[in-house]
Amino acid sequence: MKFTASENGSGKLHTGILGNVTVKIYEHTRPVARPGERPATRTVFQVVDNTLGKGRRRLRGFSEWAEAAAEAERLANLIATGQTAAATLTNADAASFGRMKELLRGIDVPFEMVAAHFAKAFKILGGDRIVEAATDYARRHPENRQPVPIEQVANELIELKTKRASDKPGKGKYHTGDLRWRLNSFAEAFKNNDVARVTAADVQKWLDGMKAAPRSVKNFRAAVSSLFKFAAARGYVAKGENPAADTTLDKIRM
Repeated sequence: MKFTASENGSGKLHTGILGNVTVKIYEHTRPVARPGERPATRTVFQVVDNTLGKGRRRLRGFSEWAEAAAEAERLANLIATGQTAAATLTNADAASFGRMKELLRGIDVPFEMVAAHFAKAFKILGGDRIVEAATDYARRHPENRQPVPIEQVANELIELKTKRASDKPGKGKYHTGDLRWRLNSFAEAFKNNDVARVTAADVQKWLDGMKAAPRSVKNFRAAVSSLFKFAAARGYVAKGENPAADTTLDKIRM
């Protein structure tokens, strides 16, 4: 970028030309107060920024000519390439933008989509709890976990209970038969459902729709709770996940 200098009323005017773009730099000499010493002066360079549009402008101050000239050339390049929006960024904004680009390196998602998703998640969570929510989701839905139908989990639990009951005389076989009946009913209601996808609301709706005595409904809830404990111990659901434990029997109490 080439500059020409001329005198004006308050100092010098440097006019830089790059192609068809002109950027002005004002050079001023200002006094510096130094108590007890001889007066001194300092030179200030002010680059005229015309990238704001609508006839507006602002002055960008520098203490060194090289910095002012570099800024003038940067503005001229932005104007020449139609990137005037970038020129309106403050130094802090530009640094923040650069840091964001580094953080998103390797993630093929447009910046505006990242911002939109963050804003939406922020509203849903009621604050910046996005990392905690993502961590919890990953814990509940690990990539390497294969879907396991509820019927399969019920059959595995019943098989285990049957083996243990065969070694115990008395009521062991009765309890196993009762558990089989209750879990088969649950598996039929949620046929082909992944055990990890069943929510407390799903179980609550199933319990609320039962036409059975309160004690029987309570036993159904206990059977389903044992199924989820069994599933958690085998990695079919996240540790501690038990939708049945989060249900209530208030609606059916007599």
